[in-house]
Amino acid sequence: MPSIGAPIVRELSPALVSILSVDSLQLLSVQEDIAHSLSYLAGLGSIFYYAGFILAVFGFMAWQMNKVNSYYRGWGKRFCLMGGLFIIIGSNYGGFMRLLYYVVD
Repeated sequence: MPSIGAPIVRELSPALVSILSVDSLQLLSVQEDIAHSLSYLAGLGSIFYYAGFILAVFGFMAWQMNKVNSYYRGWGKRFCLMGGLFIIIGSNYGGFMRLLYYVVD
């Protein structure tokens, strides 16, 4: 039994080492994988646009139809603003993707 404060050394099985090796499984290419997966969704701009429109409409209704200090009024305002943001992203999806690529790279 090791003494207190001594490091514990554990050996990995050869099968686990082969799975975790960088050559067989590229663990550090997550950013490229995300960017590559988003390039296949050509209709994502229209999905953002319509989802934003729906969020904005329902959010505006919840914002305006509830009392001033209501919990739902605050969430309605948030949904309305997020819907507006989704509409902006959906209407200029190419620019948003270029910005996303610039930030990720």
